[in-house]
Amino acid sequence: MKSDDLFSLHGVPAFVTGASGGLGEHFALTVASAGAKVPLAARRLAPLDHLARKINDQGGQAVALQVDVTNASMVAQGFAAAEQALGTITLLVNNSATTATGPMVDLDEATWQRILGTNLEGAWLCSGFFARRLIELKKPGAIINAASILGLRVGDKWAPTLLPRQH
Repeated sequence: MKSDDLFSLHGVPAFVTGASGGLGEHFALTVASAGAKVPLAARRLAPLDHLARKINDQGGQAVALQVDVTNASMVAQGFAAAEQALGTITLLVNNSATTATGPMVDLDEATWQRILGTNLEGAWLCSGFFARRLIELKKPGAIINAASILGLRVGDKWAPTLLPRQH
């Protein structure tokens, strides 16, 4: 058996959040190369349009969807548009994330809420909508929750200190 057979996603609609760049773009290209039909979701539409063209030009199927994962109605609309274009979504790649740099003591509450909203609530909203939809349809599916290395350690600019860093 070839590796293409082992890891085939041929015809599987795979909804990728945060697909406008970085890891999300990489995940979208990876599932597309395995044969998935890819609804690309992110707040910024222009990079998604470019990525959808790239996937479609390579013989894949992709559609760009402007979705803010912190907004429940946009999540529902995004999934509905994806399913209308590519069929029932059975794979979700939760990749949307954001961060801020600088000392924790300089972080304002609005920025903190934006980080929590995108990184936690966004994954919760997308997973909940996705799971409820599959339960309703009595279909199996899978969720992949992505995280960066910052899920395992503190980044250099986030050193938890109240004092200025010594160089």
